[in-house]
Amino acid sequence: MSASERKNQRGAAMVEMALTLVIFLMLVFGIIEFALAYLSWHRTAEAVREGARHAIVSTPVTSLAGLSCPGGAAITTTCTAASCPGLFAVMRRVDPLLGNGPEQVAVTYACSGAGSPDRPVELVIPEVTVSVTGLRYTFVVPGIIGLGSNIELPAVTVTRTGEDLYSPPGE
Repeated sequence: MSASERKNQRGAAMVEMALTLVIFLMLVFGIIEFALAYLSWHRTAEAVREGARHAIVSTPVTSLAGLSCPGGAAITTTCTAASCPGLFAVMRRVDPLLGNGPEQVAVTYACSGAGSPDRPVELVIPEVTVSVTGLRYTFVVPGIIGLGSNIELPAVTVTRTGEDLYSPPGE
């Protein structure tokens, strides 16, 4: 093989390397982007779990006057950072971005039917459901090159049942 043929081969190897590197980097950045989207969804799921726990042990975020057990209709309220500041404070400790986007946070109180059979009917054991819908993730790399794109992440719903602290008289 002559010297000029070897120079041509080196140039071909460099072109192949450049093409392969571009494809490899696209694959790596794609994996990183979807990992960040999953992290965002997971962080929101953890925040919703914390919010449900907070809603079950603290003062309800809405009036429970219409909630009567058994057979009472569930009461649902849509929360914003202004209407449910305590709930959002707890949820934002886990997911600081929650409440800054188009997502909707709904809190539902319903009768659980759980607890002591001797418990008076007027002592309601609530079942609290906290859900977040409309959560969007904006990809970073396409945004850098001017192709702003985002996806809607799956809704997150968590249900917790309150505790029955009733003990029959004499026990």
